[in-house]
Amino acid sequence: MKGGLGAQPQPLHCRANLRRDVPRGQGDPTKQRYLVRLNEYIAQISRVGNNYNQVVKAINTYLSRNMLPRQIDTLVACTRELKSLSEQVSELTRQLREEWLITVINNKN
Repeated sequence: MKGGLGAQPQPLHCRANLRRDVPRGQGDPTKQRYLVRLNEYIAQISRVGNNYNQVVKAINTYLSRNMLPRQIDTLVACTRELKSLSEQVSELTRQLREEWLITVINNKN
């Protein structure tokens, strides 16, 4: 039963997809640099997602008034780190797009 009451929460990330490397590009050094950096970011996101899931599990399993604020602070820190990594991936993609556009324009001339 998906999405109904009593359904198990899904993990923050799908380990099978995040741990599998993005295919390596052949020939284009810009694309290869992008894919190497992208794989590094994916590995970091996977580690942070794992930490995030552990904190959520601890909150759900060992809910204590004394521990809750600390666990919430940890979740906030993980969320900030995930946001930062997401922004870095977006910036990396923007840079690749600019480099690619410059390459395409230079090749047409």
